[in-house]
Amino acid sequence: MKRPGAARGGGGQGGGNHGEGTNAQQNQQQMKKKKTIQTNNVLGNILGNIKKTTSGSNTSNTNTVAVRSSLMTPQERALERRKTFEKDVKEKIEKEVTTKWEASGGAETATFSFQPMVKMWRDVLHECASEMQTTSESIEIEDVMDENGDPMKFVRVYKLSKKEEEEKKQLEISLREKAEKAKREMLAFRKKESLTDKAPAFGDALSELRVAREGEKRDKRSVEETIADMRKAKEG
Repeated sequence: MKRPGAARGGGGQGGGNHGEGTNAQQNQQQMKKKKTIQTNNVLGNILGNIKKTTSGSNTSNTNTVAVRSSLMTPQERALERRKTFEKDVKEKIEKEVTTKWEASGGAETATFSFQPMVKMWRDVLHECASEMQTTSESIEIEDVMDENGDPMKFVRVYKLSKKEEEEKKQLEISLREKAEKAKREMLAFRKKESLTDKAPAFGDALSELRVAREGEKRDKRSVEETIADMRKAKEG
């Protein structure tokens, strides 16, 4: 027969072993948590440093741009603004006109209208449109003036469909031929007029202005004789 005390003792030892195993598992879990926390801290520090570096870099770039801008002359700043404007305009024309025209295969006219602007920027816009092989025109807005007192206008940029472009070329050729024909007719008329006009009769006019011959003089006295006669008349 087994003594109850022995049985209880064996059970207590087994319970002790089980408790040691539980403690070991808890220790392992705590170690894993510590490693995870440490890893998260390391990643957090790295990301934080990256953000700080990026923020510092952006601030540095902003400061560099500000310093460079402050060192530029008015002419250089104006040139910089023009370059930025040209870049924006060309991107807009490419997107709203050229790309849409190409998407239709040239079957449709692509048009885009820019916001109203002063003449200086309209001129730049026209240059950009010409470089990109599109057509542009300034359209006046009624009863609206700009800061200089000039009529406010906006610029419309478009690229005609292939059909309309061909019609436009034919119309230009027709108008040019009519203008050249009218010019030739005017020159021919002037040439004909100059050949048929009566030449001036210089002979009649010159006959009145010719010098009188010796026998045709009314008073044949010399100057001395005329003066002597005048003295005699005065004395008498």
